[in-house]
Amino acid sequence: MDVKGVTLESGKKFVIDNFGEEGYNQWMSSLDSDVRDAYAESIVTKWYPMRRNYVEPRKKVCELFYGGDLKGLWDMGRSDADHGLKGIYKAFIRIATVGFVISRAKMILPMYFRPSVLKVTEKSKKDVTIRIVEFPEFDEYVELIIGGFMERTTELCRCKGVNVEIPKSVTKADPYTEYHVSWQ
Repeated sequence: MDVKGVTLESGKKFVIDNFGEEGYNQWMSSLDSDVRDAYAESIVTKWYPMRRNYVEPRKKVCELFYGGDLKGLWDMGRSDADHGLKGIYKAFIRIATVGFVISRAKMILPMYFRPSVLKVTEKSKKDVTIRIVEFPEFDEYVELIIGGFMERTTELCRCKGVNVEIPKSVTKADPYTEYHVSWQ
C-alpha cells in the first residue's frame, strides 16, 4: 500500500509547527536512514510505501511528543486536512458545502492512499456515515489519522459542533470500519 508524498510534507510541517526545529531534528534522528531520505526528498506527487514512510514515523511522533498517547495520530490527521485542503484545495473548500464535499469523499481518500475505496452509506443534513470499503493495511493508527482528517475537513466546511465516532472497526473484529460524522 502506498501514500502520496504530500502526506510526508504534512507530517514534517506538523512536527515543525508543534515541536520546533529541535523536535523535528529529534524526530528525524529517530527514523531509519531510508525513511529520513524519503522525508528529505518528499516529492508531493510521488507515491511512497505507506507503513514504512507514513504510519511508523507518525507512531514515532506519538512516542516522542505525546508520551505514547495515540491522540497524536488524530491531531496529525487534522493537520493533514489543514495542509492538504487549505493549501491545495483552499478555493474548493471555501465555496463547497459540507454535503458537496461529502459526496466527493470517495475521490479524496484515493488521492492520498492507494489502493483505497470508501463509500457514503448514509447522509442527511447534519450527519453522514462513511464506510472504508478497501484499504489493505488498515489498522488502529490509520483509523485515528483518518478520523482526525474527517473531523477537520468538516470544520473547514464551516460546520460547528463536529463529532466523529467510529461505531464499527476492523480493529475490533468488525467486517469493516465505519465513521459517523455529525455537526450542528
